[in-house]
Amino acid sequence: MMTIPERIRLLIVEDHIALAENLFEYFGQEQYTLDFASDGLTALHLVTVNHYDVIVLDVMLPGLSGFELCRRIRTDLKCTTPIILMTAKDQIQDKVQGFSQGADDYLVKPFNLRELELRIQSLFRRRHLSQPTLQAESI
Repeated sequence: MMTIPERIRLLIVEDHIALAENLFEYFGQEQYTLDFASDGLTALHLVTVNHYDVIVLDVMLPGLSGFELCRRIRTDLKCTTPIILMTAKDQIQDKVQGFSQGADDYLVKPFNLRELELRIQSLFRRRHLSQPTLQAESI
């Protein structure tokens, strides 16, 4: 029997504090458990030690770019958690780079928070419906 968790564990990686606060205010509902990183190295550490259902990742971060972080999450950590890149970079070559680094979705800023929420829910649902879980029955 497959059960979908009631709460979505979400990592938000964003260096603009005002936008991060806006995201936390919007997603600070009962349906979400939120973590935050303002730079790529902190995010890499959090992904190493925690399990997330979806990662929302800004591309233009200080130090380690979102593109590079996405690549490292996929290749170094072998992590398959869905990643949504969010960025002002709207050119097709930027989108090609994002998807080639392992992103599952790409959202151009500015965007409607409801659209981001729908994308998060879609990736979460797809991941949990495609991965069977084992449950021990009572003895």
